[in-house]
Formats: sequence, structure tokens, C-alpha cells
Amino acid sequence: SEYAVGVVRQIAQSVKRAFQNKFRQPTSNRIYLLTYTLMGALLGTLYWQLPRSQPGARNRVALLYFSIVFAGLGAVAAVPGIIMQRAVYYREKPAFLRPFAYFVGQTLAETPLVLLAGAIFGSVVYFMTGMFDKDQAGFPWGNYSIFLLTYLLSNVACFTYAMLMASVAPTTEVANTLVGVSLSIFSLFAGFIIPKGSIPWYWLPLHYISFFKYPFDALVINEMSDTSFNCEDGGFVPITVHHDNNTYIEEYCPIQNGIDYVETQFTINTTWDYFSYDVLLLSLFVIFFVAMTYVAIKRVNHLTR
Repeated sequence: SEYAVGVVRQIAQSVKRAFQNKFRQPTSNRIYLLTYTLMGALLGTLYWQLPRSQPGARNRVALLYFSIVFAGLGAVAAVPGIIMQRAVYYREKPAFLRPFAYFVGQTLAETPLVLLAGAIFGSVVYFMTGMFDKDQAGFPWGNYSIFLLTYLLSNVACFTYAMLMASVAPTTEVANTLVGVSLSIFSLFAGFIIPKGSIPWYWLPLHYISFFKYPFDALVINEMSDTSFNCEDGGFVPITVHHDNNTYIEEYCPIQNGIDYVETQFTINTTWDYFSYDVLLLSLFVIFFVAMTYVAIKRVNHLTR
């Protein structure tokens, strides 16, 4: 072997060093967690205890979309640290450090903070906005668990995508630009700003390669299932009724069932079978990003002398 140390020992040392480097940045880590906490509180107060009204139905979907977008924005914060550690790898790569060992160390060291921040944000948002208010009796622990796990998976997808961009970009500025512009495009085609049914056919491929689409669809299915809405606070739509040569006006409540609403307004497949497909496809995106990150670490070299 061209390396003096075995692969297992090298991975163990790389993981240890990566965690040490991560914990030597307490200020950065605290700010990262504080940002997620404050943003969760901001959305929680903005969408405080969403009612079962007509605006409440629309705001629930908007909240889920903004939560996914924030996961993408939060991933940008990981870019500078990844590129900073890359210089050490370039120095030791020729004779001492295997690309795979460095890749495993960096990935494992970054993931716990990403999961912790996502769990804090998701829990704060879920409880402050009242998404637990559903038709079934008792607290919906199943829905909460599905929400949190799906949201954490979306955080991991955004983070691994940012890692990939940081691995192929020559500088922090270029990586931030690539991540920012591409995530803006993905958020545009996620299916909320422009529903799938309104996207021109020639742009539909971007809808399907947007990895924001899949957690958004999954979270909508989880939240809007078993959730009914009413017009007790207003929102009735007057409709004209003709009957027996008489014409009169009746009031109609347009949004009564959460699933019916998102099917018609956002062209989302809302059965739980499609929820499974969404989670599976999001997981495949994560695997793809991780694999491409390893390839980039192994093949791309931006070292300048």
C-alpha cells in the first residue's frame, strides 16, 4: 500500500480529528444552533397556533414550504468550514491521507450538528404553530415523528448538496454562489410558488429534479391528512343557486378537507403511498450527493502553489 497506516485506523483518526476541529469552533456552533432556534421561534410566532380556518389551511402549506427553504439556506453555513478543512486534506493527501478516510471524517463530524439544529427548529415550529391540532383525539405522536424525521432528512439532503458544491468549487465565494443560485431555482420549482399544474411542460424536468419537492410533498401529506377546516371565522364564498325558477345566494365554505385542498390547489399526489415514494426519492438524492461528494474529493484538486 502507498499509505503507511491501515484504512481502518486512518478512518478512526480522521473522524477523531474532524470532531476535534468541529468542537474547536464553539462560537460558530453556538451561532449555528441559535440561528435555527431563533428562526424557528420567528416562524412559530408568525404562524402562532394556526386555526382551522380558511387562512389557516393556506398558512399551513406556506409554513411547510418556508421550513424546507430554510433548511436549504441553513446548509450554506457549512460551506466555509468544509473548504477550510480541505486545505489540510490537500497537504496530507499525496502520501498520508486516503480520500475515503477524509470523506468519512468530514461527513460524520458535520452531521450531528445538522441533525440537532434541524430537530430544534422542527420541534419549535411544530408546537408553536399548533400543527398537532388534528381531527383524531389526543396528541398525534405519529404525525409529529413523521414530520420531524422527514424534516431531518431534508436537512441532511441540503447539507450533503452543500458539501458536494463545496467539494467541486475552487473557493468559498464560488461555492456560496453555486449553492445560493441553485437552491433558489430548486425552491422555485418545488411546487408551492408555481404549482405543478401551472409549470410549462418544458420546465417540468426542473420540478422533478428539485429535491425540495419531495420533502414538501411528504410534509404536506402528513400535515393535511386528518385535518378539516371550517369558515367559523369567515371565508364563506357566496354562490348563486337556481332552483324551481328561483335564484338565491348561498354561502359555501371552499376549504373543508386538507387533502382535497392541496390536491386541487397544488396538484400534489396526496395518498400515503406517494408519501413513501417522496421519502424514498429524497433518500436517493442524499445517497447521490454523498457519492458525488466522495468522487469530487478524490478527483478534484484546487490546490494552488
